[in-house]
Amino acid sequence: RTFGWLDRQRRLSKDYEQLPEVSEAVVYAAMVRLMLKRLTS
Repeated sequence: RTFGWLDRQRRLSKDYEQLPEVSEAVVYAAMVRLMLKRLTS
């Protein structure tokens, strides 16, 4: 289920980033966005 939610993020659907740290940061940002959306709804 979590991977399905992460797959909805455009930047995570393809391997655009060259550094793995950037991809990791995008995953964190996507999860924070998802958690904030759940907390506010």
